[in-house]
Parts: sequence; structure tokens; C-alpha cells
Amino acid sequence: MNIAYMRVSTSNQDNNNQLHKIKEYCSTRNIKINKNVEIVISSRKNSKQREIDSTLKLLKENDKLIVSALDRLGRSTIEVMTIIKDIQKKGIELHLIRESLVIGKEVNAVTTMFLTVISAMAEMEKNLISERTKASLTRLKSQGVKLGRNYKNAPATSMYDVHQEAIKEMLLNGSSITSITKTLGIGSKQSLSKYIKKHSLK
Repeated sequence: MNIAYMRVSTSNQDNNNQLHKIKEYCSTRNIKINKNVEIVISSRKNSKQREIDSTLKLLKENDKLIVSALDRLGRSTIEVMTIIKDIQKKGIELHLIRESLVIGKEVNAVTTMFLTVISAMAEMEKNLISERTKASLTRLKSQGVKLGRNYKNAPATSMYDVHQEAIKEMLLNGSSITSITKTLGIGSKQSLSKYIKKHSLK
């Protein structure tokens, strides 16, 4: 199966330009598209909401995923690299039209260099997020915000309520749900995700 994946961020945009580029690309390479996945959703949403996860589940070894550009896949370098690794693991061919790259099981010198650069950028992004998170926590602590379970004060409707500002800060800095859970030292990834969604913090 060959899938064309297209995503725009707002309802004021459309996928026609991306679709045109993909059709033109596939026509010159004799690639038949079996399914179009067209998404209108912000890049700030997670990969499940952007349907990239469900799209990859449809593809098997030697299938093709065609996108107009690398930035259509994810919202950050870290996420894009994670998706690319998943694609390689499954033996799927990823066609990046703007970047003029095909990433598959067989890796040439150009692809290797590209992936090395992306990996380095992802690692740098992780370090920057970590530094921003630590700086934010230091600032919040200096303002009297306490991290950890709040036993002394009156019970809140959620254990996360007292930490809402800290959670917002860390989300803005790009911290993952897992890292925020570890930093706070309370709850679980699942309960924090529900809290963030319920209170529209992301």
C-alpha cells in the first residue's frame, strides 16, 4: 500500500498544494497512491491526534509513505526523528518531496548524513528543553510554588491543581508528559494527560 499524508494547521488552509505536489511526484515515478490521508489540525497536537500513528499502522514492509515535506510529520525535531525511526524499523519507504529524499531499508551517503544531522538536532533540542525546564522550576520555586504532593493545604479537586502553573510552563518549554510526571513526582502519565486535556493546558 502507498499512502499520501497531508496536513495543514488551520481550516483557512487546504491540502490542495500538498496533494498537487504528491500527485506530480508520483506520476513521474510511476507510484500509485492507494489512500490519501488529509488532516486539518495544529502541529501542537500529538501524533495520535494528527493521525500519523494510525497511518503508520496501515503500512507494512516495502509500503510507501509520501509527504510533501518533512515538517508535515511532526511538531519537533525529536518527534520527527522518533517517527522516522519507527518507519525504518517497519521497513517502510518514506518519500520526502521537498527534501528530495527517500528513506528506506537501504541507506545511502546522503540519507545517512541527513539522519545524522536530524539526530544531532533532536539531541540538542532535548538538552535545550531540559535546560528551560530546570530554569522554569527554579523560578517557580523562588516564587513559592512547591512541587510534589500537597498534603498540608486543603484538598483540591485534583492533585495537579496546585501545580497547574508549573505544568503550563513545562508544556510551553516543550517538556513531554513523561518528563513532567517525573519532575512533579506525583500521579501517572495517563492521569496527567487527562488533566491537561480536561483543562485545555495544551
